[in-house]
Amino acid sequence: MDPVQELMQALSALRNDMASAHTTLHQRMDVLQSFIQPLPPDEEFGEAAAVADPPARQATPPAPTPVVLPGPFSLAPPERFMGDPKTYRTFVNQCRLHFLCRPLAFPDATTKAAFVLSHLGGTAAAWANPLLEADDPVLYNFEALIQAMNAVFDMRHKAQASDLEFLAITQGPAP
Repeated sequence: MDPVQELMQALSALRNDMASAHTTLHQRMDVLQSFIQPLPPDEEFGEAAAVADPPARQATPPAPTPVVLPGPFSLAPPERFMGDPKTYRTFVNQCRLHFLCRPLAFPDATTKAAFVLSHLGGTAAAWANPLLEADDPVLYNFEALIQAMNAVFDMRHKAQASDLEFLAITQGPAP
């Protein structure tokens, strides 16, 4: 047998081995996917965990997923924000901590905004009701929602405004 035919046979055998490995890999992925699909309700928040349909297999590799650091700890849910400006920054930072530690649970700005809105109560929830009823665009953008909430609930912004008002006070003309 000449060298070209030997090379062709070797390439054919290699292709068959790769096709077999590819099939095995897809079978293993399907088995793993079956474990992922039936997730139990999210006990931390008392709601069903959302499971996205698996993405269609593409020729290009998917974007890298965020790295989640392993750890035996569990994050406490943020305390419901009732509208008290004294607790506002803590509430926002607790939400940001959840987004940081659970990036796969909060993949986009809309999910983050929904999480924040679902943890509002009292006057904060009353403030958000018109936004929800009007399907305001702020509902789909976490940073825009935080900016809107800052204007109402963030004491730092209120203090800055008060300082400017105070500096603008003038004494009337002398008699």
